[in-house]
Amino acid sequence: MADSAKKMLGGATDYTAQMGSGMLARGGSLAELSMESTKKMTGAITTNVPVPQFQLMMEKIGVMTCVARTGKGVKLVQQQMAKQADRAMIGQVRLMLNKFGLKIKNGMHSAGEPTVVGRFMDNGFGPFWKEVEKSLLDSFILETGFQFKEYRKMLGQHQAEAPSEPIEWARATLLHAMEPCDMSFWGRMRNPMYFSIFMLFLFPLYGVDSICVIVFWIAQKKVDEFQLVNFIIKSKGLQFLTGGLMTGALGFTKLYMCSTAADPTGPTGCMHKGPGVTATFRWEFSLLMFRSFLLWVTFLLLFNFETIERWEKKRLAEAATSDPRRGLFGPTKTAGLMVINWIFFALNALLTAKNLKEGTEYGLNSLDTVALNLFCVTIPLNYLLNVRRMRWYPAFIAACLSGGSIAYIFIKYTPSHRLLNQWSLVYSASYALPIFLILAKWQVDAMAEDEAKLDKLMKVIEDLDKDGDGEVSKKELKAVFYDLFPGASFEDTWEKLDSDGGGSLTIKELANYFGMGHLVEGTAEEEEAELKKMSGGVGSMAEIEAQLEELSQSELSGTAGGVMSYFLIWDLGILISLFVWILSHTKQYAWDSWQISTSLYFIKMVYGLSAFPFLLFKLPLITDALTHTRATAYDRSGACVAKTPSAEVKRRFADKHMKQVLGGGDEDGDGNIDCYEQITIWWDSFLGPSFTEEQTYKMIDKKYGSKISAKYKPYTPPKESTLKRRLSITDGKKPEPPKNGTPKDMV
Repeated sequence: MADSAKKMLGGATDYTAQMGSGMLARGGSLAELSMESTKKMTGAITTNVPVPQFQLMMEKIGVMTCVARTGKGVKLVQQQMAKQADRAMIGQVRLMLNKFGLKIKNGMHSAGEPTVVGRFMDNGFGPFWKEVEKSLLDSFILETGFQFKEYRKMLGQHQAEAPSEPIEWARATLLHAMEPCDMSFWGRMRNPMYFSIFMLFLFPLYGVDSICVIVFWIAQKKVDEFQLVNFIIKSKGLQFLTGGLMTGALGFTKLYMCSTAADPTGPTGCMHKGPGVTATFRWEFSLLMFRSFLLWVTFLLLFNFETIERWEKKRLAEAATSDPRRGLFGPTKTAGLMVINWIFFALNALLTAKNLKEGTEYGLNSLDTVALNLFCVTIPLNYLLNVRRMRWYPAFIAACLSGGSIAYIFIKYTPSHRLLNQWSLVYSASYALPIFLILAKWQVDAMAEDEAKLDKLMKVIEDLDKDGDGEVSKKELKAVFYDLFPGASFEDTWEKLDSDGGGSLTIKELANYFGMGHLVEGTAEEEEAELKKMSGGVGSMAEIEAQLEELSQSELSGTAGGVMSYFLIWDLGILISLFVWILSHTKQYAWDSWQISTSLYFIKMVYGLSAFPFLLFKLPLITDALTHTRATAYDRSGACVAKTPSAEVKRRFADKHMKQVLGGGDEDGDGNIDCYEQITIWWDSFLGPSFTEEQTYKMIDKKYGSKISAKYKPYTPPKESTLKRRLSITDGKKPEPPKNGTPKDMV
């Protein structure tokens, strides 16, 4: 009977799909369509099936219960109709793209070309065009598809504010400066702070560019396919500019100057002034290697993206329903502990700089205490003090790193040779070690408390669930409601409890309500609904990509990262080959010799130039076609979201421009122009206006009316006939126009 019901429902669904395409083509809404199709579908099924048998059949496959308890029948039909309409649109667009691709393919060939060349071009163009076609179809359906109407609406409405906490503010500012969801390239360039951050990434000396990339990797979201691909492309693109072109030009200049010096072995010779022969170059090279290591880690994350995404969903679901300061110090104590930690780190860095200047330390060895302090003490401590963890072992691992830093100093340096900067690392790690152990202990206590709470929750659910179906119905809760919630409104409380409108309460819903959602693993639907809620209702990009994959597919669309695996092989192969070749030619030189330093400089330059193939992904359509990732970026709060549509970006920029004009440069509306706002005004005037006076006047007039826009109306010179009449009235004297060609009262 279940099989026959499924066949009948399948036929009814096909019927509604055919009816839906026609109604949507006539301009009917999905709501009207779903209501009508529901009636006809039910009628079509019940025509040949007796009513009792029909109801039994529906209950067996779960449809009757769904409609009776939740009223989701109309919504399900809506979704089905939207999907069928989108498929119809995709079919039409694909037909046009096939014809367009055929024209391009035919245009590639010329008379007299060898058949081998023609076959090679056809074999390459065919698979590539299929990926381009998939990319164009995805973009088209996201912008026009019926399924994504709510998604587009949410994107246009998304707003966010900068965090108030200093570390989170710095992270959000860095991410928004490099990958803003709501700003264009020139919008970023008009922000003085964002422009400064962008230029730091292009500074090739002292390892500044590598440090910026490393910090960006630490700050960015690792569980987003586009962000992983984008980091690879951005990192290698910057490496091509700073490590390849700039380093190559600087190295060639230094090599020419030192090799043509009067005394090649003197102070101006290559032994002292050659490429790579500087006090900081080994430090720069080690940063480049660490940056490359992070790049390879990013490749591995990309290739295991589905596993990592499942883990992240579980982590987010846990964090969403637990205490924000679970197992952490209070905000004031946290700030004080961080200040003391940064004082220790600053002292360590200053003492190291002093040793370098005095010559008591030199080379890469001088920076070991700073690196250990930064990566094993300072960063872990600041992270664990501010980011709530649900387990004890992150704090325990950080404690082991601090203990290892102390052991490193005592093992490597004898007491008589220990310098002040090395002692400062010992003090810094000794300060952080007990804090890590306290945090680990608090997490152990919190986990034990969680288990006790979960036992109590399960007992409450067992008492409420009288029929033993694993869920609490409205009737079951109402029987004991006023004992649990005296004086509360039952309907209001039920609406808050029943988050999915299912008509009954699952264990996950009850756990969420009582602040214990991180202890219970819900169904896939519940977890996805929670992710939607946390992302402002837009939903995860993985969900969007899954819907797009259902509508159209290609060979690379189901593979995380697309063709990026080939580029990992290229990157590793180039670096290994360079090391093997250089080391085979410099075996006779000591490790600290200038010849080795110059050879490492050569590796850095060639390795940077070898990043050129990654620049192909900067071409239009290439990234989408070869990786099939939907573009994401960061909002002002540092959250990773889908990019705002370009039309909305332009509208927001125009609104910001009008506010600046009306406020005289006062962006925050406090009535005063502070230092940063004054710098913004100067920088904006240096770059030149984004809108003409006429465009500004029309925008203000349209939004605020003629009463406000009148003072911003640009001066228009009179026509020739009007000028002649004025000259006759003024006895032939030409009236002087207002200064600067604008009325006196114009701001």
